[in-house]
Amino acid sequence: MKNTLNTSEAASLLMADENAAWSMAGAFALVEYLEEYEEAYGTEVEFDRVAIRCEYSEHESLQEWARCYFTDDQLTDGY
Repeated sequence: MKNTLNTSEAASLLMADENAAWSMAGAFALVEYLEEYEEAYGTEVEFDRVAIRCEYSEHESLQEWARCYFTDDQLTDGY
């Protein structure tokens, strides 16, 4: 049995996950990304909010994201 979710329903389910800290904008952006992925690759993504929480994270800013993925040397060298 399969249940198809629309964008709002999927974002609401992500927001209801007490162990994640999605903003509303972040939840919608992630769901829209997953929908675009489905269209681009012709595959269906199974909605599993625990797996999504483990695989994706939301950063408060571009600077926070950069600190997570680059060393201080890389950031100061202009990369």
